[in-house]
Amino acid sequence: MSISSDPVTSLMNATSGAGRSADFGLPVNDISLAIIVNGTVTGGMVSLDVSHNGVDFILFSDVGYPITTAEGNQKLTASGESWRYARARITSPITGGGSVTCTVMGGGAV
Repeated sequence: MSISSDPVTSLMNATSGAGRSADFGLPVNDISLAIIVNGTVTGGMVSLDVSHNGVDFILFSDVGYPITTAEGNQKLTASGESWRYARARITSPITGGGSVTCTVMGGGAV
């Protein structure tokens, strides 16, 4: 069985905090996080959080992804594990006057 979700904008023009979570309806084993840099960003870090119950989130990887305008738009992916919920979280504040918009999408039901 294979499913895919509609994209969920987890963070919109954000500089700090945790975003809105995406509920895939059932555990999926392929989750993508698109990170779009808006304006001038000189530092900050974005991570992908996952959860089985939509309440207790954990950081998917050991560290977040560093963000700057020079590095441009980025993506994070989670594969090989099954999670029902996912969200973007800024783990180190976005600096430089810009912001990020993060979109979560999942597919590949287990």
